[in-house]
Amino acid sequence: VNRDADGVYSAHAFGARAVHEIERHAAARAAGAIAAPLFMTLAFQSVHKPAQVPPRYEDKRIADARRRTFGGMVAAMDEAIGNVTAALRAAHMLDDTIVVFTSDNGAPVAGDVYHTFVGGSNYPLRGGKHTLWEGGVRGAAFVRYPRALPRGARCSALAHITDWTPTLCHAARGAPCDFDDDVPLDGVDLWPLLVRGASRGAVRAHNERRTVLLNVDPLHNGHGGVPVQPNAGVRVGHMKLLRGTPGPPNNCSLPDAGTVAAAAASGGCGDAPSAVSGYWLFNVTADPSERRNVWRDERELGEKLAALLARLE
Repeated sequence: VNRDADGVYSAHAFGARAVHEIERHAAARAAGAIAAPLFMTLAFQSVHKPAQVPPRYEDKRIADARRRTFGGMVAAMDEAIGNVTAALRAAHMLDDTIVVFTSDNGAPVAGDVYHTFVGGSNYPLRGGKHTLWEGGVRGAAFVRYPRALPRGARCSALAHITDWTPTLCHAARGAPCDFDDDVPLDGVDLWPLLVRGASRGAVRAHNERRTVLLNVDPLHNGHGGVPVQPNAGVRVGHMKLLRGTPGPPNNCSLPDAGTVAAAAASGGCGDAPSAVSGYWLFNVTADPSERRNVWRDERELGEKLAALLARLE
């Protein structure tokens, strides 16, 4: 715990400590004091409540105050990440470093039951943080490693946060890692898929992930005194099944040049379709905004996913 950081903006504090550790590691390796590589997890608090940023990062051209602060928080984080990559470059480590940048969930949006909205938008995805809609569970990420990964390649394969352990272990070791069979991992090794740099349609790797359990929460009472109904969800390939209450808000809104309130009121992609027999079934590749519940058209498939969800519970 850095008790001297009181009053220091967290993106500055986290970025500065990361730079310090990189420089310290590089100096120790140069002196022959250590031979081991460096592993670093840098979990910025940006962008998150409370919505605060030094004024110099705010773009005064953004009319809405919350969107302006939100943009400033992103800019401050971006600057800190630039300082980290500059430190890696100065230490001649950048091209030997696997850099992973990833979100942990979608942005909280207007109407969030926990009142954590700070100006974000997941448009055209429905919902946000704390929900099982795509705006809550779909994240963005990129990986930089010029020695093995093709530049500019896009990967649309299904992935989960737990996949990073076997994926990065394979990358570091140069071969798939053997883990204790008595404690099987939830993660899937996606390194071969990333190295191929192929689209999902061009390669069917033997270890490509097919299923993600989004949530199983039979007794979910929320936190902070906010009641939330039981919910569950699973995705297999293109198809996503939800049961219970996926969570409000169930619409999506454009982060346009108008006010946040006006954008939220616009409805964006409209309210979600009604559940059928207690379920929502979406093809989220063809319908990422989750506008059409295809349970009636794909009932047999829906029942198979419902059975899978019951087994996972």
